[in-house]
Amino acid sequence: MNLDKAYPESAGVRKFTRKIDFSSNKVMLEDKFSLAAPKNARIKFFSPCKAEKISDTSLKIGNTVLELNGIKLVSIKVLPKMNGGWNRSLTEIILESTSNNYRLTFKPAK
Repeated sequence: MNLDKAYPESAGVRKFTRKIDFSSNKVMLEDKFSLAAPKNARIKFFSPCKAEKISDTSLKIGNTVLELNGIKLVSIKVLPKMNGGWNRSLTEIILESTSNNYRLTFKPAK
């Protein structure tokens, strides 16, 4: 999918494409982009599941393994419980890439 227009002009995004592949045993997300000036790409996920680093290129999030290609883990942090009806903690996962493309692959944990 073309995401060129999803960002304001001030972000300097010249081109941005995202490919999502849903297979029977995995989900793959791949982003490719070009920017007016070099910047790191940062992605932030929130999960109700516990997350842990398995290696430099993989994380375990609940019953799922996240494989990282072209992007690195910056931090995993458990946030305080939320007020209201949720009443659970969320895990914040921050990833960052210095490249203009990266791939995330979600697979069932063995």
